[in-house]
Amino acid sequence: MLKFTGYHGTTADRATSIEKMNEFNFSTKPKEWLGKGVYFFSEVEHAVDWAKTEVNKPTNSNKPYCRPATVLIVKISSEESKYIDFDDTSQMRRLECFINVIIGEMKKSGSAFPDFKDTHEQRCYYCNLYKEAVSAKVLSYSFPKIRNNILGFQVEEKQKQYCVSDHSCIKIIERKEYEDAV
Repeated sequence: MLKFTGYHGTTADRATSIEKMNEFNFSTKPKEWLGKGVYFFSEVEHAVDWAKTEVNKPTNSNKPYCRPATVLIVKISSEESKYIDFDDTSQMRRLECFINVIIGEMKKSGSAFPDFKDTHEQRCYYCNLYKEAVSAKVLSYSFPKIRNNILGFQVEEKQKQYCVSDHSCIKIIERKEYEDAV
């Protein structure tokens, strides 16, 4: 059994709701990074940044119950066979081969291709298909993020994301609030 610590950045009111239900809502937007699921960062700083962004959105900025920026710390557990890390080039190649087979089958059968608005939507669609095909419960990938440092240099950082598609893989451990993060 593989075990990871994950950090979920959100608003205080959403964190309270998650804790009361003892369950996260799956994100199902068509442009999710790794398809449908619950998202966690591997580093707390990235979750705090995400929570700050959520708290400061115009729709939340005048709602005191959204504050402070909050991070739920969880344990993610998965059988090794149900975890796919796309940072592993062999896993990424398997995904690419899967997509090529799907596209080939669509061409062969004359099926219409999905009309994707952009590559984010396309990635989400194929990640969802792949998760279902291989019965994966957890996907991960380190996405690049560019930031400017104090000297104005652009620095590329990696932000590892976990997308969990099975609630039984998630156990809430702790809640942390970041008053000064807002």
